[in-house]
Amino acid sequence: MSIKTDQGILVEIDQLNTKLKKNPKNLTYVCRLASLHLDDNKISRSKPHMTNAIQLYKENMKTATLKQGMDLAETMVKFWKAEKYANKQQDVRVNLSQERDQFLQQVHEIAKTVITKQDSENEHLLSL
Repeated sequence: MSIKTDQGILVEIDQLNTKLKKNPKNLTYVCRLASLHLDDNKISRSKPHMTNAIQLYKENMKTATLKQGMDLAETMVKFWKAEKYANKQQDVRVNLSQERDQFLQQVHEIAKTVITKQDSENEHLLSL
């Protein structure tokens, strides 16, 4: 990533943090923030936002849109892939922890609920 791109990510992170202070239960903002931290290689900063996004989706499953569900599922898969290795600094051991497996099961559960949503405007996202 270039320095310009890094600056863009940091600026968007700051903007989203400001927006979330006013509206902390905005699922779209929380998902985007988790994704941006992953883009910035900050898995530990992304994790609380990822957990919050999952909780928000579960609380608002009936009112959440198809797009919000797809964004969450996409961010969860991105997070799961980012945690592929147990310790990136010292050696390359694949992370086979039970926690990672449970997270993948959550991705599957949310994906199943997203598939059942009826939204003709964003239905094409499901095929992707």
